[in-house]
Amino acid sequence: MSDAYVAQVKNYAGSVSVTDVRALFGVATADSKKPLLFTSGAVTADGLTFADRVGVALVRYDAEKGTIQGLNALGGMVVDVGIAEAFGD
Repeated sequence: MSDAYVAQVKNYAGSVSVTDVRALFGVATADSKKPLLFTSGAVTADGLTFADRVGVALVRYDAEKGTIQGLNALGGMVVDVGIAEAFGD
């Protein structure tokens, strides 16, 4: 957590559920912060749809390869231009 953002990291082999994405969004909203979710796995279709609707950045990381990739448009912007610029800060 920072002054402007709440990030959650899920080291999953499977998929992050929409319930997890909603929970992160709820915490971020309650604290007036912007949400980022990093996962080693995937995100369910419902999770992706919800994240796109409410503005949660989704990013997949591969610790072994040292790579990251956006899983949705906002996550892609985070990877390409940085967190602050992606969120318009």
